[in-house]
Amino acid sequence: MTRWFRTNAPVRILSVLVGVLALVAVVVPQWLMSNPSHPVITLPPIAPLEAGLRWTDSATPPDATQRLAVGGLLNWLVALGWGALAVGGITALALWATLAAQRVPEVAIRRAVGASRRSLFGAAIGEGIGIGAVVIGAGVGLGMLGARSAAAGWPWPTLLPGSGVRILAPILVGAVMVVGALLPLWSARSRNVTEQVETPPPLWIPAFQLGVSLATLVGAAMITGRAGAALAIPAAGSADSGDIYRLKDHGIAEEARARDYGQLLADLRRRDSSATVSLASPGESEGIGTVDQLTTDCGQCYVGGIYLKWRPLRANYHTASADTFRARGFPLLEGRTFTDDDRMGTAPVAIVNRYLAARYFESGRPLGREVFLAGRMIGTAYRVVGVVDDRGSRGLGGELGPLETIYLSTLQVPGKDTELLVVGTETRALPLPENVAVVGHTTRAGITERRARVLRWFGRLFALEGAGTLLFAGGGIAILMVRWVTASRTEFAIRRSVGARRWQIRSFVLRQTMTAALAGVGIGVVFFGPAMWPEIARLIPGISYWQPRLVFGVATGLVAIAVLAALGPAWKAAESSPSELTSDR
Repeated sequence: MTRWFRTNAPVRILSVLVGVLALVAVVVPQWLMSNPSHPVITLPPIAPLEAGLRWTDSATPPDATQRLAVGGLLNWLVALGWGALAVGGITALALWATLAAQRVPEVAIRRAVGASRRSLFGAAIGEGIGIGAVVIGAGVGLGMLGARSAAAGWPWPTLLPGSGVRILAPILVGAVMVVGALLPLWSARSRNVTEQVETPPPLWIPAFQLGVSLATLVGAAMITGRAGAALAIPAAGSADSGDIYRLKDHGIAEEARARDYGQLLADLRRRDSSATVSLASPGESEGIGTVDQLTTDCGQCYVGGIYLKWRPLRANYHTASADTFRARGFPLLEGRTFTDDDRMGTAPVAIVNRYLAARYFESGRPLGREVFLAGRMIGTAYRVVGVVDDRGSRGLGGELGPLETIYLSTLQVPGKDTELLVVGTETRALPLPENVAVVGHTTRAGITERRARVLRWFGRLFALEGAGTLLFAGGGIAILMVRWVTASRTEFAIRRSVGARRWQIRSFVLRQTMTAALAGVGIGVVFFGPAMWPEIARLIPGISYWQPRLVFGVATGLVAIAVLAALGPAWKAAESSPSELTSDR
């Protein structure tokens, strides 16, 4: 039986390579997600808004939002890896089926001359286990190296990847190799050589493979496209110029912190009256704040058939100073902005964004009405004095929070940590009060570059997952369609015998191929895509979950692969006579 292992080496080698790459596609993201509570990769932390506010138990700090976004992207990498594994598994089985079709006569002859099923089964099992062991060992080893290489490329310090590998993926890959080795025995079930007729594979297999491939490739392209030109670093002097300082006030009393921040703003403006100086809560430059409960005095809002005065919701909380909205580039629509007089000891005031104002106040008119932090029964009442335009989040994870946003005065709600933005003046020596210290410094261009580095890192991994899936999908679809056309030669011979012309044979193949390919596109667009694309769009700011041009381009490419793979052997079959179609190859 040594010839059993030596024949058709190229097909076996290709099956091994497909299995190894498919296993690597799952192992790398699983290794990076080996401990969900403490992921290998993390972003620089964003301090919570600690300003004496009474948060509810459901409050979500910005750092937790970022961790959730990173974990979500890693989970989708795992999901795409499983998609690549599924497509690769089908491709590997298609390769084994091609080998089995070539070996059906050999197995039938061995059965006819007395070879027992037990001996053939033992040889096939041995081959499958041996190849499966090679695939699992190589795939897990390369996956571990790939995970460590990916972790080393993360822009910030990382934890070491965990030591465990999920056992399900290696088991499935090994099972595919064993099943593939057994396919010749299942195809040759009889001792009678004349009964061995090649059966074409069902067309739902390439259709399913095309659907999974379409969803996976579009998901990968969504992220890789976002990590490209849209994240170009702004040039010096652009609207995104300016220095950002992370400040920490070591004063214990909130009144002392408010005086320190007021003194800092006054000193900076006194030094250069033309400068723009903003003091805001941590994460405001990324559009990520603490998310918690809020209740509005709506007036008379008609909701669900009844009128409601109090409207509970969840909102993003930020603090801001007089120059914050001008510095950030989103205009005031109604009312007024904060002033230096909005400090501790004066009436609490708030500014809301347009989205919140339009939906949670009667007739969309919030000016003069009150909002209650952390709920009406326990929260402080703040009077709304202004409405600003909506601004989408730019930071990773910002899209996970609500669109509703409320701004409080930094001088009324002085946090222990703040974010100072200075535009248009020299900032080498800040006039810091005694209790205030600089704990971090960057620029607005640096913030943009940081976002770009994160998305480029994820984009590379998604691109690799997509490239692997495209390789598996293209090869698998092509192999399956060639197998289907080749195994349908008997049917073509019958059609030719009863008068079918050559163009009718080609038309029949084209119709069947297009039906299977379009069914696969439908599966991807209706089932797999809607489960994946909106979730990716929620994690990455600036991505639309529905991109018709991208979907159409990927679908066209996959359909073209199927059609071209089928038309080649179909053209040859149409040129053959019925006797040639039924003769041995």
